[in-house]
Amino acid sequence: MLFLNTWNKNKRKKTKTNMKDYTIGRKTTVKLCENLDEISIKRWTAVQQYMITKQTGSDLVDVKDFWTKFCQSFDANSPSQMFIHAHDWVHGLSLVERGDNPDQFIFGLITLEEGEEMHSYEPDFLREKLKRFNKAGLTQGEVKREVENFILGILAS
Repeated sequence: MLFLNTWNKNKRKKTKTNMKDYTIGRKTTVKLCENLDEISIKRWTAVQQYMITKQTGSDLVDVKDFWTKFCQSFDANSPSQMFIHAHDWVHGLSLVERGDNPDQFIFGLITLEEGEEMHSYEPDFLREKLKRFNKAGLTQGEVKREVENFILGILAS
């Protein structure tokens, strides 16, 4: 019973977050999430979706659609149809239609501009935010480093 009381007490503790300041270029300062205690649940879900995009080269809907069709073709004992679905997916991976970069979107999600609401996570919002960051001088190297640091930080926790 002592363990349960300790667990409940610890569970109720509010975690204090101290998001670090991160400067882009010379003038733009944002807050940067370094762990899961500093990011909203909806933003985290969006981060996970972009991580799937980063790993597969396709967005979540395309991955699910591919596997659904692939399995249906398998169930129908149609190797040729399975091959067609795999070919279509590989072809889709080679196309960069929107020019969206999952690392950049994750960076947009783990940073907060002054006055920005934590619940904003839509792709159009992120594109506009990244345009501002680009004008301020954000580099892909910075994006890659901070996204990797964030992912390594959450894996360690």
